[in-house]
Amino acid sequence: MLNINAGQVIVKFVRRQMKIEIMKRAKLLKGTGIFINDDLTNINAEVLASLRLKEPELVEKAWSRDGKLFVRYRGQERNE
Repeated sequence: MLNINAGQVIVKFVRRQMKIEIMKRAKLLKGTGIFINDDLTNINAEVLASLRLKEPELVEKAWSRDGKLFVRYRGQERNE
């Protein structure tokens, strides 16, 4: 199912494995102007944005996968 809205496309997959494969390969589109993101709840989207914007000196990377949020802090080996 496709829903085109202001340059955005929302895709609903029939098979979860297909979504996983596409999300794994999303990084291959880096620099093309095409982005693939999970459709997050408003609260999770706000938390993820605040992690990236409010603490840029502490946060090395913040991302989501399957609706869960992950963050890697600078100088630490593990994800939290």
